[in-house]
Amino acid sequence: MRHLAAFCLLFPLLLLTELVTGAPSSSLQEYNRRSSKSILLKTRRVNKPTLRRRQDDGDSFLTTIAWDPTESQYEISVGIGTPLQDILLVVDTGSSDTWAFPPDLCSITPNCFWSFDPDQSSTYEVVGSGAFSITYEEGTSVASGDFFKDTASFEGGVQVEDVQFGLATAITGNLSYGVAGLGFDTNEAEPGYPDLIDMLVSSGTIDTPLFSLWSDLIGPDSGGYILFGGVDETAYKGDIVWRPMVADDDGVYREYAITLTGWGTTADPPKQLVPVDVKLDMLLDSGTTNIVVPQDMYNAIVGYLPFAVNNGNVDCTGIPAGSVDFYFGDELKISIPFQALVLPLSPGSDSCFFGIEVASEGGWLILGDTFLQNAYVAFDLANYRFGIAPTNYGPTDSS
Repeated sequence: MRHLAAFCLLFPLLLLTELVTGAPSSSLQEYNRRSSKSILLKTRRVNKPTLRRRQDDGDSFLTTIAWDPTESQYEISVGIGTPLQDILLVVDTGSSDTWAFPPDLCSITPNCFWSFDPDQSSTYEVVGSGAFSITYEEGTSVASGDFFKDTASFEGGVQVEDVQFGLATAITGNLSYGVAGLGFDTNEAEPGYPDLIDMLVSSGTIDTPLFSLWSDLIGPDSGGYILFGGVDETAYKGDIVWRPMVADDDGVYREYAITLTGWGTTADPPKQLVPVDVKLDMLLDSGTTNIVVPQDMYNAIVGYLPFAVNNGNVDCTGIPAGSVDFYFGDELKISIPFQALVLPLSPGSDSCFFGIEVASEGGWLILGDTFLQNAYVAFDLANYRFGIAPTNYGPTDSS
């Protein structure tokens, strides 16, 4: 889920070359590093691969996340306060602030079911009255209120004291859940305080600022988990490939941005398009449902699909085998099956939408949940790199 920071930096100019003879030609376009449209998401229990080995030498812990098909979002259970109050928060690698609804605001907000009551916590401490404010979705959704510190708890009995949160006292737009922001502290709405990842490290809960995300194929009973402090070697197929993060124009790492070097499609009967010579910086954002691409790239992808996409809508039935393939250098390809890109508008709906959409003018280019469900991703904040490999969907799905 993208939020508007006080700074808005420009992506480099991106040139999309002609894909193949007869394909739509690309034009020179400029993309502003601002927020993109995102669709809020929810949760279920998941069967996760057994942790046989981890690429870490110290402390780490695992916590379950789940997919809510009604809200189209991944959520994590976090306990806050003394005694602990368990609430569900949206898992968001696209922002860095963690915040919650209080009961009074939640009670008047449609589809708000989870809140934190500060009056019921003996360790609650306000550290910034009126100082919390974050804007999402190109300025259409805003949460504002107070900063506070309190104890945080995660699955498995992990507890960290004096974690800083936001407590919303007012919201506008399409917000009904609090957010667990897992980004760099440089991307906070009000930079300058240790965020959730920082606190996990400074408390000794994990040894290094690294976490990895595994998620199942999107469905009514799907979900996943986050391994804080390590990489689960059973969660992916083949070898994990490490790719550098992309810094902002001023050399600061604020976003989880990666360079896409090409794409293609594989259809049945086999038809492989040679990856095109493109260079696009895209955000790995668990708070956005779709993959978000430039108009020219979207037109070309849709033009090569063996099924029809009409204004983002797709017939839910009769989707053939095949995939849209994304390339990150010569060593890494992530394939998204066509079936994984056709998602019901609501649980049980006969109407579906296509899991790739066009970026708004000046908007972000994003690899959202329809990408992340097919890629195991490790976010290594200390070394400014991603570890990525095709997802292993379970212990019986051999590498």
